[in-house]
Amino acid sequence: MENILEKIGLTQNETKVYLALNELGISTISPIVERAGISNSKIYIILNKLIKKGLVSHISINKVNNYKTAEPERLLDFLDDKKKDIEIQEKKIREILPKLLSRQKVGLKNREVEVFEGFNGLKSAREKSLNLLKKGDEIIILGASKFSTSQYEYYWENYHKRRISKGINCRFLMYKETKDDVGKKREKWKLTKVRYMEESHLNPIRLDIYLDYVNIAIDAIAPFVISIKSKEVSNSFRNYFEVLWKLAK
Repeated sequence: MENILEKIGLTQNETKVYLALNELGISTISPIVERAGISNSKIYIILNKLIKKGLVSHISINKVNNYKTAEPERLLDFLDDKKKDIEIQEKKIREILPKLLSRQKVGLKNREVEVFEGFNGLKSAREKSLNLLKKGDEIIILGASKFSTSQYEYYWENYHKRRISKGINCRFLMYKETKDDVGKKREKWKLTKVRYMEESHLNPIRLDIYLDYVNIAIDAIAPFVISIKSKEVSNSFRNYFEVLWKLAK
């Protein structure tokens, strides 16, 4: 029960006080403090917060404040209020998004290298290609290894479904060891060509090359991606890819 209340937005101390007061029914400060295990210095602050949230009310009996929880259904109203607040905040964010995006694009002109850490960072680096590539463009991928394809296969498949739906071409240069596991599956995808290299010279490094970008991905337990935006670097790696493509089967 405590976990549920905390997940909908109550703090740990607010949860303790709310549950203690719910069991007491109606109470002065001392019993609440004792049952909730909250210090006297904090109890008034916590009760005031619960009152503002509409979860606790108070009345004066013999000039002494007594507190009680609102009807339990009020929790649903509280949650509904939070939803409405989130909707308002979402609307505000959407209003400022164009400005944020325009400022980001200005900043990107002078940015040559970015580092993305962790699996979420790896996804962010790859998602950028979908945002920039257009129908008829191509991304080439060098060195997809067994490690990367086994650990991240669900994401890769989802990414390539979206790539194909946008009409973006892809060529894979994969290691021969991956052919039976995932290579044959990729061979069946539309707008996709696959060839295989004999030895895993670059394992566990993978290169994504598209437009003026080269993503150097280290597929490991703690993966990271170095993304380089440079026409010269991109062309250099693309030429290297074409040499290997001719040698691969």
